[in-house]
Amino acid sequence: MKSVRVRTLSFWMLFLGLFAFLSMVYGLRVVYTRYERLLNDTENYVFAQKDVQDLKGEFSFLTEQARQFILTMDYEYLSSYFSRATTVESYEKASSELRIRFGGIDTQATLTLKEIVPYAKAITDREIHSMRLVASILSIDESSLPERLYSYHLSDEELAMSEREKEDVAYFLIFSHEYTELHYFIDDKITKAANQIFLYTHQRRMNSKSFFYKAIVNQITCSALLVALLALSFFLISVLILRPIRRFVENIREEKPLDKITAGAEIEYFASTYNNMYEMNRTVKKELQRQASYDTVTNLLNRSAFEQLCAYYKGVDDSVALIIIDVDNFKHINDSYGHEIGDIALRHVSDLLKTVIGDSDRAFRIGGDEFAIIMVNYGEKDERLLNHKFVEINMTLQHPISVEFPKLSVSVGVAFSEQGYNTEMYSHADKALYRTKENGRCGISFYTPSLDDR
Repeated sequence: MKSVRVRTLSFWMLFLGLFAFLSMVYGLRVVYTRYERLLNDTENYVFAQKDVQDLKGEFSFLTEQARQFILTMDYEYLSSYFSRATTVESYEKASSELRIRFGGIDTQATLTLKEIVPYAKAITDREIHSMRLVASILSIDESSLPERLYSYHLSDEELAMSEREKEDVAYFLIFSHEYTELHYFIDDKITKAANQIFLYTHQRRMNSKSFFYKAIVNQITCSALLVALLALSFFLISVLILRPIRRFVENIREEKPLDKITAGAEIEYFASTYNNMYEMNRTVKKELQRQASYDTVTNLLNRSAFEQLCAYYKGVDDSVALIIIDVDNFKHINDSYGHEIGDIALRHVSDLLKTVIGDSDRAFRIGGDEFAIIMVNYGEKDERLLNHKFVEINMTLQHPISVEFPKLSVSVGVAFSEQGYNTEMYSHADKALYRTKENGRCGISFYTPSLDDR
């Protein structure tokens, strides 16, 4: 598994933390904006309801002024009527203002108010018509009349009516059932518009409520993410940095290689570098130990290592075979061919001995031309195998590749033990070796108790 770089991991943790933080800031900004919108909706609702109620009040006021003028013929009511905005303009203005208050869109309330406009025109026309009839009865300078009333023209038939007839027609125009029905219709539409404003505002408030709920959930999620990132950062620092360093310090104090554990790539690189140096140092130590335990000529273990291994195998439960080998007439080879050839001969013999031993066996040079082998899990049952191996070795030594190289042979003595190595084994193997030399050398003998008598 590829290790994670602490630096890369820290970058991603920082990135996620900043992302969560910026998300929270953005969320708070959106919440504040939505909160302002909610306040505006509440304010707009209050003012919209006031506008509608004011519209209804103004509509009733104008109607009342027109009726009072018809009943009393008091010019003051006429003046009061035309001093206020006309009903139609009020409805159009209220609809426009309502549309502006709710974001410039046509709501059901604004559409409802628009439906009132033609009926309001009809009522206003009836009221002006009625007041124009009454004004024509009074001795009033027409040029002093309000422009809208002055510009309203009566028909020839109405001009020809008597004052009583004009009063009756004027009374009928604003007190008839038809006029009252128009009033009821407009009042109903105004009430409906007020209810629609309430429902529209209520729906927007419910949408804001749902939005605030989601915003709270998002803020909690981002906060939980930040807490989780902090906890994860602490955990990763502990696992990837602090714990490995603590264990590394313990291993370094105990002069051990650093354990391979899960850590950051930087820490693992440090551990790998230290372990490489540790292995190099250990290799150097092993080489020094090897040089102290190995023979420089044959590269076999020396006598000191032989004695240590003999002590190691004392008392073990495995069967052990001790083999002692002498190179026959080696002094003659040194005298006749020189020590350089003698060393080559010793190396040649050691190479052949290595073919006899297994992974758990060891070969030694314990003297000038004397070798030894300790083999584990070998017993008397293996005599034939050992005999065959050393016959092959002697055959090889008797037939050198170069005619200039002397013929060689070895004499071998073998002793067995079923319960590890014991101090008598060397003597037994030496007696078997002596027997081989008595029998003409170039062979192998196995210890038997009968050799003790000799």
